[in-house]
Order: sequence, then structure tokens, then C-alpha cells
Amino acid sequence: MHNIGKVILADFFPAAIANLREELKTHSVSFEELERKHFGYSHEEVSEKLLEKWNFPKELIHVSRNYSQPENEKEFQELVSVVHVAHSISIAAGVGIDIAGLSTPISNKALQIIGITDSDVQMYYTVLPEIHKHIRELIQA
Repeated sequence: MHNIGKVILADFFPAAIANLREELKTHSVSFEELERKHFGYSHEEVSEKLLEKWNFPKELIHVSRNYSQPENEKEFQELVSVVHVAHSISIAAGVGIDIAGLSTPISNKALQIIGITDSDVQMYYTVLPEIHKHIRELIQA
């Protein structure tokens, strides 16, 4: 749900998303910078506005707005940090798809807030594909 803004942008602006994908391959700017270039705003801002309109809880609105830059979160730092780290580890471990790819590193501040060490992160990378496999088997059973 934290990426609902990406879904909206992709649905309403498929040509711009295609151009953005091509630029990601050849430019060394951030995904957010390319979003601002093509749309004038980021997918996080779209998510935030949509969830506000739908009267979602404040905590979830904050997660959708700040998960990719948890350093910006002031009120719900722990929740935003958990989503940020989980998202980053999932994408890096090859579980799920993200147009931004691996361009956003895991925030050291987020790791610190939730008490995760570098060795913990490495362990998650190791076990996540196996967990994903078991979940897939459960779903298909």
C-alpha cells in the first residue's frame, strides 16, 4: 500500500513512466528526481494525498509519504523505519518488483531506530528467499 502512488502514476501516465524507466537506465539521478521531472511531484506525495482523501489512519499516511526517506519522519519514526527497511530488504533480496530498483539504500538512521545491525540485514537477505518459497508453497497448496 505504501506504493499506491506508483500504481496511480503508472495507470494515468504510462508514457511518462516508460520514459522515466529509460532514464533510470542511463542517468545517475534519483528516482524521486526523475518523478519530479516527469510529473512535478513524487509517488509518495500522490500516495499521501490519496490516503488522506480516503480517510486512512494518520500513521499509514505518514508511512506512504516518508517510507523512502525515513529521516524526514518526525511523528511515527519507528513504523516508517520498519516499512522502509522491510521494503529495501525485500527488493534487494529479489522479492517483489520496484521500478526504482536498488537505487535507494537502506537508511542507517532507520536501522538504528528499529535496532537492526548490518549482520541482521545480511541474515535477512539469506533467509528471505527461503521464507518466500514456503509462503508460495502455502498459497499454492
